[in-house]
Amino acid sequence: MAKEQYDSASSTRWWEFYAVRYGMGTVIGSAILLFLQHVPNGPLCALLPDLQAGHITGPQLTLLAAYGFAYCYIASAPILVLHAGRFCLDVDVRFSVWIKRLSVMASVPAILAIVCWTVVQTSYWEIRILCSGVVLIFVLIVWSQLLLVYRTYQKKSDVWRTYTRLAGKRHHAVGDIVNSYRHLREHGNSFLIVVFEIVLGVILYCAGNCLSAVDRSEVYATQMALTYISIILIWVIPACFVWLIGMVLERKFIGF
Repeated sequence: MAKEQYDSASSTRWWEFYAVRYGMGTVIGSAILLFLQHVPNGPLCALLPDLQAGHITGPQLTLLAAYGFAYCYIASAPILVLHAGRFCLDVDVRFSVWIKRLSVMASVPAILAIVCWTVVQTSYWEIRILCSGVVLIFVLIVWSQLLLVYRTYQKKSDVWRTYTRLAGKRHHAVGDIVNSYRHLREHGNSFLIVVFEIVLGVILYCAGNCLSAVDRSEVYATQMALTYISIILIWVIPACFVWLIGMVLERKFIGF
């Protein structure tokens, strides 16, 4: 009876995890979108065209909150990949293995950052460093996720065994241990979402200002919109592959 009451209480508090996970992220996301509106001729200027400095109406605030939640959800895409492949993130390995993994993870981002340094032609070395650094961070985040997805698919049998063992442990768990580590994880997720929101915001801001410095013509607005769409698309592509991981687990569940 105690076990059933515990499961019932946990299921009725499901909203707590979502409130913790996305509440702060929605507020921060709204603030970041307001900041990105200051990019000259940027496509985000059309989100709240009538917004005046120091004054915002109720409908505008509701719309801004909706935009902030959408941005928060998009920015948190890497966390979905980390969550899906968390059982592949084994830390009890030799130092040489860690060096090999870090070398593979850093190789592609480093090469593209060097290419960016070469392509960006400007007399201001600060701009070249900024552009190369943004490319390095952006590619590192995306590339590491793709590696994790590939590793997870390679070790799908181990992932299946881990999930089945976890399900069995949760089924027989009595007390607050499951709720405790879930709350710890969700609070960690909340702060990690803010970090990814800031990183994505910096990437969009730098991309917009780089284009602004190059071209201010009428075609510029379209170029800016396509650049933003491309960045967001690349940002969420690794999370799309999580669907394959779920499909593999489902097929093993039904016996295929």
